[in-house]
Amino acid sequence: MRNKPAVDFFLYALILLAIAPLYNMRVAIWLIPVTGILFLINFSNLRKEKHQNYYLLLPVVFFLVLAIGLSYTSNFERGIKIIERFLSFAVLPVIFYTSASLVNSNRYKIIKTYIYANVVFFIITFLYALYRQLDISINKALGINWYYFYRYDFLSVFNQHPTYVAMMTLLAISFLLFDNIGLNFSKKKILSLVILLSLGILFTGSRQGYIQYFLIITMYFVQKIRTSLNKQSYIFGYFGGLIILALIAVNIPIIKERILVTLGVERYYKFYYRKKYSLKNNPETQGRLLSWQDAWQLIKEKPILGQGTGDDNDALIAQYRKNGHTYLFQKGYNAHNSYIQWWLSGGIILLIVWLGLLFSILFKAVKRRDGLLASFFIILFLTGFTETFYRVQGIIFIAYFYSFLMIAHHKLKKIA
Repeated sequence: MRNKPAVDFFLYALILLAIAPLYNMRVAIWLIPVTGILFLINFSNLRKEKHQNYYLLLPVVFFLVLAIGLSYTSNFERGIKIIERFLSFAVLPVIFYTSASLVNSNRYKIIKTYIYANVVFFIITFLYALYRQLDISINKALGINWYYFYRYDFLSVFNQHPTYVAMMTLLAISFLLFDNIGLNFSKKKILSLVILLSLGILFTGSRQGYIQYFLIITMYFVQKIRTSLNKQSYIFGYFGGLIILALIAVNIPIIKERILVTLGVERYYKFYYRKKYSLKNNPETQGRLLSWQDAWQLIKEKPILGQGTGDDNDALIAQYRKNGHTYLFQKGYNAHNSYIQWWLSGGIILLIVWLGLLFSILFKAVKRRDGLLASFFIILFLTGFTETFYRVQGIIFIAYFYSFLMIAHHKLKKIA
């Protein structure tokens, strides 16, 4: 039977919420209360799960520990802002748990929309880069500005962060590789979409994205080589694909430069958008390591409860100043490491809850032999070492797809 109109509106809000973090942070923020209101309107029409999925409690517990951290913070205003950012951790797991029947029966509608949204995202970013390039080539007779096609400038039309875009795109690739049965896509279409999104990862320029892409692709091909009768074609496809991507990378100057800088071969960005920028001018070239060391000094002072929700960055910035790390102090950087930041903020308790959330994904992935869940774990686990998940895009992305993937694969009746 057809869903009631109010239920359909709720479903459309859920679908939009899946793609909103990729395009616009404010739209994503506003969709949380809108989806929540539509959920409450439809509450009596949504069937609760008979099984008890305690894993969905972990984001809620994380939110509650953050909220408790407000009780001993001195920067209450910043603490409230952090709580507001993490509101999706408290709301979305409850919505998905209660609406599991509806979500699972529309699972591939959500996945298809998400994949196509990623494809459209990169088409728009590339066309915008091409437009700007043609403008300076025709009107100013200038050569190729490679930065138009790379990292922040490439993503400027949506004002996105390369690492977060890489996270979202890698999940889209993972859907195509590991959960494509219900998509009804031909092998040719899947291959075409994977190639397009792989190029998107390349131009996005996130080094985390490169590493995670390699691991996910390797995991997929190892799985196929072990189970397929036509092993040679997969071996050829794996090495051939990596060689092609490597050749593209080394022939695009700005990507080649970033790889060389990462390997320590070159210390100057010739094509960097700040023309005078050089890592040589930064006295604290090991900035993240210094930041982690400073954070660790603070963690040792309050290992159980931490500094409090809102005080973590204030304490860290004060530590930068105390240790004479002027560059870090002036920039006001956080720890750029979710594990360290959560320990610094909410103590070992908050860190344990976060690790529980992550390893529940891995546990389910191993139990189900699920490559999609394994990919999601790789994305979150590795990104956490270089990013603090304080950006709203990342928070909503994690809350949404953690809930979506953890309720999946249950045989549920379609809602009437």
